[in-house]
Amino acid sequence: DKFRRDLSGWAIVTARPAEGFTIRLRSRYLMEDVADDAYLEESLWTYLDMSWRLAGRRRVRLRYDLYWRLDERDSTAERDPQPENWLWLELEEKF
Repeated sequence: DKFRRDLSGWAIVTARPAEGFTIRLRSRYLMEDVADDAYLEESLWTYLDMSWRLAGRRRVRLRYDLYWRLDERDSTAERDPQPENWLWLELEEKF
């Protein structure tokens, strides 16, 4: 007879400081089931994405992600590493 209440929020900042260069910072807060923080996920995921469009049809993209799990579940306490760090490099050539 009860509904689960979730909470999420996004913050996004984008800048284009030069021709063909884009910087994006994005953050998401997620809390599944606000009534019980030991039941489902509570997390903060943030990433920084930089993209360069080069001469012709080339693009280089670098992205760094940082993912924190904030809840008090046993599975969260056992995670290694905490927080998680990811680094992405993407090279694109269009034909």
